[in-house]
Amino acid sequence: GTTNEGLVDGPLAEAWFAQPSRLVPDGDTLWLADPEASALRRIVERDGTTVVETVVGRGLFDFGFVAGPADEALLQHPLGLAVLPDGSVALADTYNGAVRRYDPATGEVSTLATDLAEPSGLLLDGTDVLVVESAAHRLTRVPLGASARAAGTSHTTGRPTTEVRGGEVELAIAFT
Repeated sequence: GTTNEGLVDGPLAEAWFAQPSRLVPDGDTLWLADPEASALRRIVERDGTTVVETVVGRGLFDFGFVAGPADEALLQHPLGLAVLPDGSVALADTYNGAVRRYDPATGEVSTLATDLAEPSGLLLDGTDVLVVESAAHRLTRVPLGASARAAGTSHTTGRPTTEVRGGEVELAIAFT
């Protein structure tokens, strides 16, 4: 990279990154999360030159929650990555509270789990992805092969559940 902040692809020494955070090797490909650009990128060899390619992401201020073809899909501040057994890449889509999946074979982005509390790290553990939910101070298992689902949410309100121990509970409203 050039030390300039942005989303510019090309030869490694000329590429711009916004906040490169997580590197995951997969054969001849090095996957890279670039959170400030809300991007999934890869470093590969093309015609004898090491290059940076943006797979998902459009620019520093282009973010959202959109699945579908990678050139139309949007993420918001992805921090964690894991290469899955089928060769796809799972992403901790932090500010969308989701685990997303990019399939290089189809070029599609899908969603594995939603309603997570700022997922920031992923680890493949057998048939599950172990997710670091940084805003909930916990680890959550997301089974591979499950359709998109809410993780750790109430079935009645859709909001994250909060476990409390027995005894008195004080409810303090900090705003109106």
